[in-house]
Amino acid sequence: MTASPLPARAIALRLLEQPVLVMSGLLFLALLPLRPEMASWANLEVLLLSMTLLLVLSIGQGFVLITGGIDLSIPALMSLASVVGASMIAEEGRWAGTTAAVPAAVLVMLLLGIAIGALQGAAVAVLKMPALLVSLASLIALGGAAVWYTHSQRITVPPGFVDIWYGRLSWFSVKWKGRLAG
Repeated sequence: MTASPLPARAIALRLLEQPVLVMSGLLFLALLPLRPEMASWANLEVLLLSMTLLLVLSIGQGFVLITGGIDLSIPALMSLASVVGASMIAEEGRWAGTTAAVPAAVLVMLLLGIAIGALQGAAVAVLKMPALLVSLASLIALGGAAVWYTHSQRITVPPGFVDIWYGRLSWFSVKWKGRLAG
């Protein structure tokens, strides 16, 4: 016995349950005549790569919410870890020009995130501080620390660091002056 196709009314009702999806589709269709390159594979790749980070963060935040907690400090922690890692490999950074720069920066960023997360967890679990208060205070403190650390100046990173975002992990084949070793 084969499954019968859903009638048009059932499909329309299911779509109405997803207003963000419907509005995104309508916006895409409205802008397509103005920017036909939006329908390219390259654009789809960039879109999917951009959403990957949000997916990972959403899963982590989901665990926090499922356990009855809340964490508002994620964007500020991301900012602080990013500027610390970027400053390590920037042209004037301590690790600039070395082949270990990108892996070391990634390791430092991960360790910084783990350490701050452990401190926040200890404040909630051991000191019995409210999670909302801890995460809100961390949001303010970590965001301020990121701005203070950079003195509100831009940090330029070598292409090898950006390659991680695009899934190209050729750390050892990258010359840090912006050219791939060949």
